[in-house]
Amino acid sequence: MLLAVVVSAWAGATTMALLLGAAAVARVVAPAPGPVALTVRSRPVDVVVLVLLAVGVGILAQLIPEA
Repeated sequence: MLLAVVVSAWAGATTMALLLGAAAVARVVAPAPGPVALTVRSRPVDVVVLVLLAVGVGILAQLIPEA
């Protein structure tokens, strides 16, 4: 991500976690068939995977020292 290069790795990782969370919310509330990029698997699988990725990246982002 350009943000990670221009600003900091912490900002890039935090932004990525927020975007993954937003994608999970979009997958939950979007009517069928929903966004093509987000409707590869069943809705529950997509939401669980996106939430787990958002939480994981968010935790890792907090471990990166801010510069």
